[in-house]
Amino acid sequence: MPRLAAVPWQGPAPVPLDIYMEFGHRVIAAVASVFLLSLAACRYRKYEGPARAVPVLAILLLLVEIGMGGAVVLLETPVRLTTVHFMTGCWCSSSPST
Repeated sequence: MPRLAAVPWQGPAPVPLDIYMEFGHRVIAAVASVFLLSLAACRYRKYEGPARAVPVLAILLLLVEIGMGGAVVLLETPVRLTTVHFMTGCWCSSSPST
C-alpha cells in the first residue's frame, strides 16, 4: 500500500519497486505476445502440411502461459505455479526459431 506524505508540499511517497517490476513484466509480456501472434499468423500462412502445427502450438503455449500467469496473481503466487510459469516462459524464449 503506498504511503502518503506527512505534509502536502513534500509530494507523494515513492512507489515501491515491486509495483514497477510487475507492471513492467506485464507490458513486456503484452508486447511479446503481440509479436508472437503476428509471427505465428505469418508462419501459418507460409507453412504447409504438418509444419502448420508449429505456430498453432506456439499460440497454445502462449495461452497456457497467460493462464498460469493469471493463476499466479489470483492465487497469490504459489511457489510451484510461479516456478512452472517462469520455466515455461524461459523455455519458450530459448526455443530455436525457424
